[in-house]
Parts: sequence; structure tokens; C-alpha cells
Amino acid sequence: MPILQNPNDAVRPDYGSDLHAASRAVLITNDRDNAGAIAFLENAWKVQNDADKLAWQAQLDDETAVIAENERLTKEAEDAALRADKEERMAEQKEDEKKNKAKFLPIPDTDVTAPDSAPIIVSPAVRKKLRAGDWVALWHFTSDGLDEVTCDPGAADYDAVNLVRLDGNSIGWASAHELKKSRAVIDDADLPWDDFVQAAPRATLAMEEAGWPRDRVTMFASFFGNLQLVALGTVRGNLEVRRRALLLYQSEQRKQWHVAILSPTTAYNLSVINHVVLARYTALIHEADSAAKERVREAQERTREARSVHSPTASLSVHTHAYFFSPTRFFACPIARSPARPCSHSFDARLTA
Repeated sequence: MPILQNPNDAVRPDYGSDLHAASRAVLITNDRDNAGAIAFLENAWKVQNDADKLAWQAQLDDETAVIAENERLTKEAEDAALRADKEERMAEQKEDEKKNKAKFLPIPDTDVTAPDSAPIIVSPAVRKKLRAGDWVALWHFTSDGLDEVTCDPGAADYDAVNLVRLDGNSIGWASAHELKKSRAVIDDADLPWDDFVQAAPRATLAMEEAGWPRDRVTMFASFFGNLQLVALGTVRGNLEVRRRALLLYQSEQRKQWHVAILSPTTAYNLSVINHVVLARYTALIHEADSAAKERVREAQERTREARSVHSPTASLSVHTHAYFFSPTRFFACPIARSPARPCSHSFDARLTA
């Protein structure tokens, strides 16, 4: 039974008053008078009060222990909830950092200002191929290629995907950004020479930043440099043809090297220029240019013949064409009527002969 009142606050009754006369009368004997009865009652009250004080204190201690235990359990529950919330937030933070790395990259020294020239920033897809050591088109390192990234840095990360037809008529997925980019990419062989000279050192630097071995980076740097040295040593009258042949050589040989390096029996040092192959490419370009000029001459001859029989409309609609040659294909373009279209006479197969 719990004690409801504090015995320390209890006041001893006045046992000598008339209120306690009956209690005294019971205690009065031959050996105990009225004063002895009062003393007996006072002593009995004190003994009981002392016992109540001890019980009261024990009760307070129990209540304090219960309160402390409840507070401990409550605190443990609160701490556990806080830890769970913190762990959940940390997990969300880690997931966010994993998905959105660019948002959490550390800020460099605030005293460092913006660079005087724009940094070389390629798309995430190109960085991934470089980290894997794969072939990457030099167009990505031209000004146009870099502009594709800097105009919309997040396009490659936040883009829809489309179904596309792959080689062999199979179906696969590709992002709309990659499809747009693939249509803009220019083959290495068709790059303007100035774009090649600009892109080559950028590509070499990107290889180094992607962690390519030092000997491989040095080989590519020497390869690009040796191509330019060959161009510098060319007689001015043949410079344009030689540059086109060098671009074709660079395009074909760099692709072949990435395949050949996978086998120890076919691997070779790309930086050493094979002048036999280069001469073959040069001859093909000369031959293709001659063929294109011959077709222009034939078209002009047919035009004159058509005019001689008074058929100007037919000659314009059928015979008036201009022929152009890139390192990989011919283009025949009806003048002032429609955009260029690929000619039926392709030299793709002959380039690999």
C-alpha cells in the first residue's frame, strides 16, 4: 500500500489532551500512571513515524528508479530514432552523390579565378570510352565537338532514350543526345586539316587525364606529331592532297591499331609512319580526283551536246552536275536543284585493299 502523505511532515499528537483520554486510560496500571501512559503513547507514535519515514524514502527511491528507467528507455528510443534518421539521410546523401557526382565535387581554392581559355571538357560518354582505353573520334576534341558539351552540360545525363536499328537489323536503345551527337560527328578522314591539328593535342591530353599508360600517350603524341611533320615536308603544290592522305591514314590506322593491340601477334607501334600505306592512300586520292574531274568534263561535254540540239531544259535537269570527293566517298550534286547526295561509285572497299 503506497504511503500517500510524507511522514516527515507529520506532527505528534498531544496525548495529554482530553481527545486521547481513552487511550491513556487503557494504559494506566498500578505500575504506570497518567504521565507514563502519555510517554508510552508518544514513544509508540515516534517508532511508527520512524518506520513510516523509512518506508516513505524507499517509496521515493522506487519511484525515482522507475522515472529514471522510463527516462532512459525514452532517451534510448529517441537516440535510436535519431540514428535511424541520420543513417537514412546519410544513405540518401550517398545515393545522391553517386547519381549526381557533379553536384558534390569539391570547390577548389577560392583564390583561383576562371581560366583564360575554356577547359577541355568532353561528354560523359567520351570520358567513359577514354577510361576504357577505346577509340574515340577526334571530332569530339575539335571546337565544334567541345561546343556540343559546353552548350548543354547536362544533356547527356538528363535525356530520353529511343529505340534504334543497330547493325544486323537488331533493335536497341540509345539516348536522344547520343543520336543527335552521332549525326554531328565527322569522321577523322573528313576533318579539315586545321581541326585535326587543333584536336590532336587535346585528345592526347584527354588520354593522359583518363589514366592511359605513359608509353601509350607518348606513342599517340608522336603519331600525331609525325603526321604533321610529313605534311610540313610536302611540296606546296601537293600539300592539299598529302593532307587528305594523312587524314585518311590517321583515321584508318588509329582504328586498326585499337583492334590490333588486343593481340600480341598483331600489335605494332602506331607512331612509326608506314609510307607504303600512305603512298597507297595518296594514289587513291589522286585517282579519285582524276575520276571526279573526268566526270565533270563528261558532264560538261554532254551539256554542250544537249545545247547543240536546242534542249537546254534537259541538259539542266539531267546533265549539269558537280562532282566532289572526300577521303571516303564521292558526292554528285545537281547544281542549284538539291543538296549533295552520295554518288553510286564508292571507294570505301578500295581503301582497305
